Amino acid sequence: MCLGVGSDAAISVVHRFAFGVIVVAAIAVACSQAPPEESPVRLLEICSGHDRTQLSHLIDSQHALVRRQLDSLLVTFITARTEPDSVGSDSLSAALSWLCEVYRQTSDQEDKQRRLTLYQQWTSAQVQLKGTLDSTFRIVLANFKAPQSSAERLHDSEFVDILQHLRAEYHALGDSFHMASVIYQIADFYWRDGTIDSAMEHLRLCRSVCTQTGQTELGSDCYLLLGKLYRVHQADYLNSERSLQAAVEGYRAVGRTDGVAYGWMHRANNFVHLFQSQRAITGFRLARDEFARLGLEHPQSYCTYSLAESYYDLGELDSAWCYADSSLHERRSLAARYPRYLHNVGYTLSLQGLILHAGADYEEAGESYALAGEVFQSAGDDDGVSLNNIRWAALHLEQGDYSQARERYEWVLQNSAEFEANLIALLGLAVCDRNEGNNDGAVDKMHRYIDRLEISRSSLPIPEIKSGMLSDKIGGYHLLADIFIERHQQTSDPVWLDSAFYYLERSKSRTLLEMLGDKSTTLHCEEIEQLVDRISNCDNSLLLGQGDSAWLAIELVALEDSLHRLRLADAEPSPSGRGVGAPRVLKLEQISEWLNDEDLLLEYMISDIGLYVFVITRESISIQALEINKERLEDEVAGFLRLLTRRPAPGHPSDRWKQIGKALWSGLAPNDSLIPSGKNHLIIVADGILHHLPFGALVDSSGHCLVEKYDLSYAPSAAILGLLTQRRRPCSSHGLVVAFGDPAFFGSIDSLPHSRREVIRLEALFGTPSVRTYLGCEADESNFKQQSYDDVDYLHIATHGIADERRPERSALWLAAEHEDQPPDLLQASEIAGMYIPVDLVFLSSCRSGSGLRYPGEGVLSLAQPFLVAGSN
Repeated sequence: MCLGVGSDAAISVVHRFAFGVIVVAAIAVACSQAPPEESPVRLLEICSGHDRTQLSHLIDSQHALVRRQLDSLLVTFITARTEPDSVGSDSLSAALSWLCEVYRQTSDQEDKQRRLTLYQQWTSAQVQLKGTLDSTFRIVLANFKAPQSSAERLHDSEFVDILQHLRAEYHALGDSFHMASVIYQIADFYWRDGTIDSAMEHLRLCRSVCTQTGQTELGSDCYLLLGKLYRVHQADYLNSERSLQAAVEGYRAVGRTDGVAYGWMHRANNFVHLFQSQRAITGFRLARDEFARLGLEHPQSYCTYSLAESYYDLGELDSAWCYADSSLHERRSLAARYPRYLHNVGYTLSLQGLILHAGADYEEAGESYALAGEVFQSAGDDDGVSLNNIRWAALHLEQGDYSQARERYEWVLQNSAEFEANLIALLGLAVCDRNEGNNDGAVDKMHRYIDRLEISRSSLPIPEIKSGMLSDKIGGYHLLADIFIERHQQTSDPVWLDSAFYYLERSKSRTLLEMLGDKSTTLHCEEIEQLVDRISNCDNSLLLGQGDSAWLAIELVALEDSLHRLRLADAEPSPSGRGVGAPRVLKLEQISEWLNDEDLLLEYMISDIGLYVFVITRESISIQALEINKERLEDEVAGFLRLLTRRPAPGHPSDRWKQIGKALWSGLAPNDSLIPSGKNHLIIVADGILHHLPFGALVDSSGHCLVEKYDLSYAPSAAILGLLTQRRRPCSSHGLVVAFGDPAFFGSIDSLPHSRREVIRLEALFGTPSVRTYLGCEADESNFKQQSYDDVDYLHIATHGIADERRPERSALWLAAEHEDQPPDLLQASEIAGMYIPVDLVFLSSCRSGSGLRYPGEGVLSLAQPFLVAGSN
């Protein structure tokens, strides 16, 4: 039977669940007997209980009665399936299925014809009912996709009721294939309706059914939507990444290249939220190219938009504007042909406002936000209104219009379910409270903000996902610290100073602190080590220009993706409900107790709100506000670094760096009254731009560099300093040294003869028996990794160094090639972190060993970090 989707008959069938007036008539003719007067309940009870003995007894004693009851049960079953309010159809279905199975298995020749008749009737009913269900499913979907204005369009509740009934019927028929499709449509409805928990529950169920029935493509659809929901509504990036990876693999298996592209697009969105902008750009480009090849304009335009966002995140405003302009052109063209895409124009206009805001063009930015808001309102897109309000509110904040900013942030809290949007709105409202003098309100909102953030972060299992999580959220910690500093200044109560220091510390070197506290975060397995080696070799070939660079770049991305997936598969998220996953941060008094008599610890807080320095010695604890703003400090540090690295013209030495160095130290140094006498060991805990500042080159009031006055040390955070102090072991009496120098590169790279002399001088300094040297061909990766460091006090490495600011885990030290026809080995940061090197001091005599990507909340991700993770002090 076939029903036209637009016909009156079809709509009539839909509104009556389309189950079976026709089927009932057909079966009634087939049965050809009126239901008997006797009730079939007894037979139903026997069949439901699978009682073969009672069934045999009943058949033997009352053949004719049983036959009439069978016919009655069959008609009752069909009727129950055609009437929405009837109950018990599942139990009837199960009972009759069992009865048919009994009849198929019996060898009673006398009852052969009766058995055959019953089975034919049952099968006919099933086939006709399934045909009706399939037709109904198609009709219902087509009806529900009709325009909202259509008078005959089903209401949401009717649509879900019909789908749930279809699901039950397919289940009773044992048709898991179509049942999975119905469950997916229910999940899709709940997702679009905003009932996220129900959507995820049905997606998991559909995924399970697809696994059992081998429906790879529909299962991939489930994984794709689950990955999106995990990210958008739960900020669960681990499960989102796992789901999206499974979706990509499933689509590849069935040859759906559009599905692979969608998977990459959503994975790139994950990278955006994890502040891995370069990986996001790679993912969006892969997806965009594939969508362009397939002629899928809408997702292609989305990837163009997302590339603009990613370049904005990297601070590359020109590239961001270029992609935003292309996106606006693409989206306006689409909206002109398909009005349902109008809201996308609003997203691009809002992004252009953001870029203009970053470029300090406030008037044009406000106009872009206003246009975007009008488009979102016209399109009825509340998510777009929410995003635009967040961006627009930030502009109001900068202009001091707190009432407008507050109105927009409160709208977001009330109308948006997105995790990131709520976080930003809470922070924005706290800033409004703070600027309007309501510090209690600001503290309350910031506690809520930080608790939500920490709970989300605690579920992330591996360091490369955690790194950068706090990148654009440090402002919340700084805001709380600033409020508590102000209270301390007003009351002189040390409790407030401790609170300020606590939140400042929670914003510093978080991932490193957690790794040092839990060495188990470094994963070890043979497959991971092999992948790391392959990545190192591939990266090495790219650096040396050996081989096909295009192919090597593709291979490198694939290997990194495999490593990332493998580490995710081995990792487990934190148990739900574990609470805030904050690191152990000690009080100021405890930090003070760790210090020696000659120590002076300066811990800086560099924020948009205020600049401070904590001054901590064994005798005293104090804080001082710095009389310099963040923007000026960054300019002066950048200028100072340029002068230090610029080689003066011959015969014209320049001491301009000394003048700037003196001005810088005068702005960063605490008052002499805060420093007890006798302090000659200066420990710096930097923040922000100060991570790149060589304090030893700064000049004091007497004209001497600090390195001439102090022994200098740097610590990523006071908490890490404490951990290293606790785990430090006494040096052995002989002071064993292991040194690598002058690796043999066989002409492919410049040799380092001075590094050989450097290592040989160590023998004179410590004595030959106390120094184990590896020079030339012996200074290779194999000797480095096989070396036992349990009894080693000092490790000295003199070689070339590479700082990779795009992927810090690939920063590396260059060691000797194993053979003359091979390139040198790269000892990468990720490899070092996986080793055990419990030495007291590592001396890296190499270029850029202290350089690397600077993450707010993490510091500089240099080659020093993996040695700390490996156990060095």
